[in-house]
Amino acid sequence: MPGLRMLLQLPPAHLAAPLGALLLGWGAGFLLRRWISRRRLAQRVALAQEERARLVAQAEAALVHFRAQHPEVQAESIRTLPLSELREQLQKDTLSSEHVLYTYLGKALEVHRALNCLTSTLPWEEPLWELQQQERKGFLHGVPISLKDNYGCKGLSASCGLVKWLGVPTQEDCVLVRVLRSQGALPFVKTSVSQAMLSYYSYNPIYGKTLHPHNPDRLVGGSSSGEAALIAAGGSPVGLGSDLGGSIRIPAAFCGICGLKPTASRLSSWGVVKTLNSLTTGRPPRTFCPHTAPAGCAPVPLLGPGLGPTASMWAVLSTSLGRLYVPGSGTDPGIARAALDLAPTWVALALLPCPPVSSAVGPMARDVDSLALLLHALLCDEMFRLDPLVPPLPFNQEVYSSRRPLRVGYYESDGYSQPTPSMRRAVQHAYHLLQGAGHQLVPFSVPRIDLVVSQFFWGGLMADGQENIYSCLKDEPVERTLQSLFRLSCYPRFFKRILSLIWRPLCPQVAQNFRLACGVRSVKELWRQQEALKEYQHEFMEQWQALQLDVLICPCPCPAPSSVFVGHVSLWSYTILYNVINFPAGTVPVGRVTEQDEEELKDYKGYHQDLLGKNVPEASEAGQGHGPGGGQARQKGRLPPVGAGCSRATQC
Repeated sequence: MPGLRMLLQLPPAHLAAPLGALLLGWGAGFLLRRWISRRRLAQRVALAQEERARLVAQAEAALVHFRAQHPEVQAESIRTLPLSELREQLQKDTLSSEHVLYTYLGKALEVHRALNCLTSTLPWEEPLWELQQQERKGFLHGVPISLKDNYGCKGLSASCGLVKWLGVPTQEDCVLVRVLRSQGALPFVKTSVSQAMLSYYSYNPIYGKTLHPHNPDRLVGGSSSGEAALIAAGGSPVGLGSDLGGSIRIPAAFCGICGLKPTASRLSSWGVVKTLNSLTTGRPPRTFCPHTAPAGCAPVPLLGPGLGPTASMWAVLSTSLGRLYVPGSGTDPGIARAALDLAPTWVALALLPCPPVSSAVGPMARDVDSLALLLHALLCDEMFRLDPLVPPLPFNQEVYSSRRPLRVGYYESDGYSQPTPSMRRAVQHAYHLLQGAGHQLVPFSVPRIDLVVSQFFWGGLMADGQENIYSCLKDEPVERTLQSLFRLSCYPRFFKRILSLIWRPLCPQVAQNFRLACGVRSVKELWRQQEALKEYQHEFMEQWQALQLDVLICPCPCPAPSSVFVGHVSLWSYTILYNVINFPAGTVPVGRVTEQDEEELKDYKGYHQDLLGKNVPEASEAGQGHGPGGGQARQKGRLPPVGAGCSRATQC
């Protein structure tokens, strides 16, 4: 390269001008490229918002036309019907499926105008016409159902709050949407999520912030933000969300509704988008494509030592101020009763590697019976045919309906995150209700919870050195609560180790997260982590069996934080535990935050007395009068008589 050689031979004084020009040119090119990239992102966001506005306007026009033709429809009386009664009247033709759909569509649009909770409406006119032509009625005939944004619906994108995924339409409906349609249900709207479904903040840079249905000064929670807000405000009778570390249970608790996270493969997740691909579980391989499964083909149960329908099944259920966790058996009514007959996925795990963190899809509704009804409809032969990796275990109505007294475990604290006063009081309230109902209460101690939070959850989430998180958020307008996580994913490993050393005396929990963000050093180390997780699962089950428990109650994370709070709290160990060990878990509301709770919160410091603990009083400030998570309780003030896998427990 003669030109470069000649340039290097020039005196230093003569090099200043060309090198300066080179650096200026590089800087200008960098800034120009960044400006063009941001402009393109802004254009794609604007197009997405315009498309949503068009769909909403189209739905509003159809609604005006319907109301003009049917002024006799009593919308309020329809919306106040419990889902079970609504379904019964639709089956008997006492109510028209058209009247019910437009009633909930109108309410959903009204709620969206106030809370900004929808990402799109779904085509409903053709499915409604096809439904009206059918002679045989499905189990959910005419029932409107809302869907979290990450559920694949043909022709619509599932952006999950990521600009890069806008304008990429889904090629086919996901399995659960197809099952819902086969059962006569009418999916009618998709709801908003937090960005990349990685935050409990109800905001994404495409559609903005979703507001709390009862108090705009509180957070809705995430990532199933729009779903919780819409259902709590009466815009949908029941919906579907997904849960990686509390994404169903946290917003349900914050908004005062019920939510259920089954075990990872209890319901099919084929076609449900997950932003962190390494954590995808329960997705059938290509050879099990739904289109290739012959009609009428029943999958063969996968049995092995200690596996199958007779093996002990565990379920977990939670309460809103406190969380109710329930273990159960797939066939034994005495063990499985508490929530929604949730048989777990030990069968599927016989052939699948054990994931570090189990993501699951599940129902959300205003009451437990609605959760059970939707689960009953989904656990059918059609789903087992479309996704052969789902254990073919139908809903057990006998278990759900049983009223046998149970042996209930409980804990007010997991030993890792100090519960807030309202959290502790909620468990005590549940304790007295259950004891008064004739159930036996037994203290329970969570084993090695620090290992669960650090090694298994954060260690599993970042085992790849945060490569998935980086690729997910790269070139995106990252929202404020994820910026620290994204910046960390950009750092080289040696710098993360330096940060870990710096933070160790200030906040050991944060220091540990920096260390775990380096990822595993080898495949062998990852295998060891997987083996340690299996050992912990067995340790937890052995302790459960030694106490002969049927049900376990514990707190939910905290009251809904203030919407102006920007920071992190250390209370999520109460939800992530049950993703790590892959137990079903649900939440139901049991009460409201009181003035005494607020007064006692002033002395809260956290077990570690670090920054994360000190953030809790600030985040929960002025939560008086609100339910367990900052949302008003909607359970009619009753706690389920603990019983069946995970739903019957919430009925008392």
